[in-house]
Amino acid sequence: MVALTGRDGRPLAYGYWDCTGPIAVRCPGPAAGIRWRMLVCDRLRQALAKRLARLDRDQTNAFRWVHGEGDGLPGIHVDLYDQVAVVRFDGAGAGPSTRSR
Repeated sequence: MVALTGRDGRPLAYGYWDCTGPIAVRCPGPAAGIRWRMLVCDRLRQALAKRLARLDRDQTNAFRWVHGEGDGLPGIHVDLYDQVAVVRFDGAGAGPSTRSR
């Protein structure tokens, strides 16, 4: 995680850094003191509610649950195939870490 600051040192946003990808920092939120686990859980719930409101589950059991930046989870995509979730990370920054967050 990194803090993006203005020239005056004022914090502008927080995000995860990827030194190897085309997008250096992906920012899920601008606020200081973000509780990351809660933010991710809330955005996952919101994305699922949005999809389920538009789907007829009797007609399909496969859909994209998370659309990265569009759902406020930059670099993360989740597809559901019945009871299986497939997660894809764009860049190393969005992926799972061995450190506790």
